[in-house]
Amino acid sequence: MEAVAFRVQKAGSGATPGVSVQESRVSSKPGETPAGAIGREVTATVTITAIDTQGAHRHDQGPARAATETIKAKDPKNLEGLKVGDMVEITYTQALAVSLDKSGR
Repeated sequence: MEAVAFRVQKAGSGATPGVSVQESRVSSKPGETPAGAIGREVTATVTITAIDTQGAHRHDQGPARAATETIKAKDPKNLEGLKVGDMVEITYTQALAVSLDKSGR
């Protein structure tokens, strides 16, 4: 499973650029049917440095202020209400689960 979520935080809201990573995993106990799951969630808060409504692009500056990335909006309406200086919190989640099926065949 993979998912991406975006949350806009208006300029002056107190949000600060940054990145955080959380990872977790679980596995079956000895003697149980082998199974396990692993998950990872990366959250980056970035600053909008430019908005191109004609080309439906948003330019973000990462927390390290070294890299600027241009992101194309699927729907230009998603750019309405955004302003330079607003922050965007982007959360990317990945998860994988596996188990052994002992069908007896």
